[in-house]
Amino acid sequence: MSDDSRDHADIQRVAYELEPLRDYVTALADRVDALEAECDRKDDRIDDLEADIDALEQQLSECESRTSQTERTAEAALGKAAANKDRVSELQSRELEKGADLRTDTVGPTKSRSPAIQAGTDHTLRDK
Repeated sequence: MSDDSRDHADIQRVAYELEPLRDYVTALADRVDALEAECDRKDDRIDDLEADIDALEQQLSECESRTSQTERTAEAALGKAAANKDRVSELQSRELEKGADLRTDTVGPTKSRSPAIQAGTDHTLRDK
């Protein structure tokens, strides 16, 4: 066998052995492309989710602010109602001390009534 034919045989053998390697490298390159595309999709999804989280955190902050304002308003209203109840009780107590004729269902217990009024001895309460 001549050197040319031996070289040609070696080249064919190397080419034959390289073919599966080429196929393997091509498959790996395709897999890398697919993984990069999947990574890009996941990055986009993460960006979308982070934007959603930011929007939800903003909404939560606004809700907490409104809740705090509502709580302050409710506390103020309760304080005002308690003060008004105390005023009404005081007025009822004064009227009962003067002998006023008040309906039972409109007179509530008060802290400021005298013991005689609380005992029902010197005032007039009537039912409906």
